[in-house]
Amino acid sequence: MKSIIRGVVLSLACAVLLLTPEAPASAQKVIAVQYKLFDANGRQRGDTTGVGESASVAVGETVRIELVGTAIIDGVGEEVPIDATFNVAAGRENIQLVRSGDNWVTVAVRGDEGGRAQVGFAVSGDYEMRGRDTNGRVTLEIEGGESDEEESGASSSEEVTSALYRSILNARVSVADMQDDIDRIDEQGYSAAVEVAAELAEEAESQGFGRSQRERGYEAEDIRRVGTLYRALLKRQQSDQQLWSEDRGFADNVRGLHRNGLGALVQTIVGSQEFQQAWGFSSGRSRRR
Repeated sequence: MKSIIRGVVLSLACAVLLLTPEAPASAQKVIAVQYKLFDANGRQRGDTTGVGESASVAVGETVRIELVGTAIIDGVGEEVPIDATFNVAAGRENIQLVRSGDNWVTVAVRGDEGGRAQVGFAVSGDYEMRGRDTNGRVTLEIEGGESDEEESGASSSEEVTSALYRSILNARVSVADMQDDIDRIDEQGYSAAVEVAAELAEEAESQGFGRSQRERGYEAEDIRRVGTLYRALLKRQQSDQQLWSEDRGFADNVRGLHRNGLGALVQTIVGSQEFQQAWGFSSGRSRRR
């Protein structure tokens, strides 16, 4: 009889343990919020900076802001990403938010004469932090172009032409060999860039640099191909894996590359507003600013 009672008590104890919900994980304690600024090539500009300090950017460039914090983990301060939503808090005429992720946002800097703009954020993750840290603004001091307009335009035309050749044709070509196309883009602007991109895509496909030739298991090759185009032509900063997991349009373009070929994909990318913003083409105009 005693053994039966012990068995019943043990069964009841196990049932209680199984029905008892797990204690919720405690919020991560964050004692400070900062940000990092990266240029279009993914290089960090300066040190990790407190939200109250401004950053200098230039008209025509695209930068990436990453929100981070100092968390106390096992009694030691460690840097952690801070999940947040982002918005243009001030200077809407000077900046535009292009893409965003859990703790980052890319910002296209526009305007002609510089000025100031602010990117606002609202912390969305589960953190234990002071109330004043849950919302804030990152101030961007915008520097206008000071060089001669014609000289600056020629340099930009060379840069976009080089990016087209390097990413589409998979080749590094001398300035002399690209000069005709540089001149076309310099004189005709965006419309010429679209034409040059189409011509290079046709040549690349004829040389076997288009989509993967595999009918199965083609994704890995085509993901690398599309990732290269995104980083070179749209100035994206994510890795192939990040683009695949975070950007539904990227996955659609990978499948589109295999289905429709390189020419159609290049026209989609170069025809996008993001491409125009990344390279400083004026919306609705044939010439670059």
